[in-house]
Amino acid sequence: MKHDYSTGKVYLIKCNVTGIGYVGSTKVPLKDRLNRHKTDYRGFMGLLNKPRNYRASADILINEDYDMYLLEEYPCECKEQLEKRESMWQIFLSKKIVLTNRNHPAKLTFDDINYVNDNFKIPDFL
Repeated sequence: MKHDYSTGKVYLIKCNVTGIGYVGSTKVPLKDRLNRHKTDYRGFMGLLNKPRNYRASADILINEDYDMYLLEEYPCECKEQLEKRESMWQIFLSKKIVLTNRNHPAKLTFDDINYVNDNFKIPDFL
């Protein structure tokens, strides 16, 4: 089954208490993706019948005061392209705010980082 990444997007969940953020990517509506983060968090905290592993977004959700922002609509052809764009945003925003992301989902080249530095802009909501 071929996955459709034409609805790809990169997002930020930002804690309004601490100011830290989490950058992620998805092909589903942001509301649905946020609900999945909440489910993962409740499972991690032992509030569900099925335990879940730690997710970096838990550091944001724990304070129960956060906002989710669309950083970029990014239609693409595959998961690898979307993950690369997510990594680009992580690198870029880490200069502005503390991110809970521990790992980058894709390896970036020197040219990728130069592209980020030359073309990405800090969103107005930051």
